[in-house]
Amino acid sequence: MIDEFNSYRTRMNERIMDTAEMNEIFMIANLVGGSIVIPHYRRALEYWEELNSNLS
Repeated sequence: MIDEFNSYRTRMNERIMDTAEMNEIFMIANLVGGSIVIPHYRRALEYWEELNSNLS
């Protein structure tokens, strides 16, 4: 999931993506992957928040 997240983050430079869209991506990953993705989701969310705070 982290690799996919980094891929989405890279593409964000080409297209502005907001937190709601990222949350939708995370929820789909959670739905497909089940509870095993929760730790990855938490790390990705922390990283997302850090990136957004650095952009502000």
